[in-house]
Amino acid sequence: MNLLQILKDEWALVSGAPFTIAAITVAIWLVVRLIYKDRLSSAKELLELKSSQLTEIQDRTGAKSPEDISERLKKVEAELKELGETDYLAIYNGAKSISDLPELP
Repeated sequence: MNLLQILKDEWALVSGAPFTIAAITVAIWLVVRLIYKDRLSSAKELLELKSSQLTEIQDRTGAKSPEDISERLKKVEAELKELGETDYLAIYNGAKSISDLPELP
């Protein structure tokens, strides 16, 4: 059934109690508005928080876009992985004096 057919079938009810139907409609609208007002407010606050976090990260890193930040993060991760794979104990044990130790990156 489509909306027009339902409205035709129920028109006697609607025309017999228009104020009641209007009051119920307004009450439902107010409840839905109240529920979604809080959700929209929460979503707006979350969006503002994420936006400020992105701006802060961009300011700290000097990046212009999220892609720049991603590239820089990949570079740092690669450098950390390289440092983690270095055997510093073997380098230290192989040195005869402090001057023999290589400079750390």
